[in-house]
Amino acid sequence: MRHRSWALISLSFVAGGNSVASSAQNPPSKPLGQTAMQTEYLLKLKTTLKAEDRKKLFKKYTFQEVQKVGSTELYLIRVSSKLSLKEIQDKIKNESTISYIERNTMYHTQKGTAPNPTE
Repeated sequence: MRHRSWALISLSFVAGGNSVASSAQNPPSKPLGQTAMQTEYLLKLKTTLKAEDRKKLFKKYTFQEVQKVGSTELYLIRVSSKLSLKEIQDKIKNESTISYIERNTMYHTQKGTAPNPTE
């Protein structure tokens, strides 16, 4: 009796569509919990720019300013293009006014938005 129940459990893992091996071979098309916030980033400028110059810079790269973070030159932005983070970093790497850009995985605005899920 004991061998029979073990065999049934083993068979269900081998034959079942939800088996561990099956899910590892066929990952979901997008991570669980991913929302429309997937294009939200934190952008750090090297220096303070006039509002007009910052708007030109953001327009050049299709960045939408959501909010300035504190009194630093850190901005919560959204990117309207479908580029990956790596592609965006490659585009801005020669921009002398930008220090870095990274996915927003922790900063929450007062408007109730949540950060991006981690990759």
